[in-house]
Formats: sequence, structure tokens, C-alpha cells
Amino acid sequence: MKTQFVTLALIASILTGCATAPAVSPPDITIEGVQVATVRDAIAADMAAKKATITSISDSMITVEKPMEGGQAVAAQLLLGNAYSSTPKATLRFVLIKPSENQVRVMANGEVSTQMAFGQVNSTAVGGKDYSVLQKYLDGLKTRLEAAN
Repeated sequence: MKTQFVTLALIASILTGCATAPAVSPPDITIEGVQVATVRDAIAADMAAKKATITSISDSMITVEKPMEGGQAVAAQLLLGNAYSSTPKATLRFVLIKPSENQVRVMANGEVSTQMAFGQVNSTAVGGKDYSVLQKYLDGLKTRLEAAN
């Protein structure tokens, strides 16, 4: 009887361990009644106001970086680097797509990276809570730009 219970518990734990968390899709919005340039310029202005460095900007993508600070930097340093690594930085990419006239779709993703002592770069994609923050920003951007039209 006891061995059956242990076997059942072991099977249950294996099956539970095999279950994966549902995939979270990256932040994504579609803004109506605007042009790509308007959205691109609004994102660039917002990121500059947050003291992020715009590392690349084109008609279809904006990439920004910002050194991490405080507890987030410490956590990222522990996760990705060591005492000799550079300060971790967050990188955000906003992809702008024009599915139809006067409509812009914005997709965002991000990563955290640090450079090791001999030049190797360690990075990891952001998700979960960070995706929620990005989605909230995109929702606010959509509301602001659609209200302006």
C-alpha cells in the first residue's frame, strides 16, 4: 500500500514537472489613424525622456539601451555576470509595421545583457512582469496617439 502511494506521488510529480507554463506573447498593439513616422517619433521622444540611449532608429525599428540601476542591476549581475562584468543594461526593440493605410502595428521585446571580463556577452530575454510593463506603455501610447487624431 505504501509503495503504491509513493509510486503514485512520483508519477504525479513527474507529470506536473513536465507541464510547461503557457507562452506569453510579446507586447503588441495596433494604433489606428496614424502614420509610422508619428509613432516612431513618439516612442523615440518617450525613451529619450526616460534617459535611454537610442542606439538605432529606422522607419521600421527603434532600439534603445539603458544601464540598469539598484536592485535590478544587482539581480541581473548575479544572474548573468560576475564581479568583473560590466554594468547590466536593458535593451528594448520596437518593431513598427504598417498593415494598412493609417494603421501601425507596434511589437516590442527586450533583453538584459552584461559583458564579461574577456568580452563575452551574456544576455537573456525579458518576459513576465517586464512584458506587462511594456504592454502597459504601449497601451498608453496607443491611447495618447489615437486621442491626438
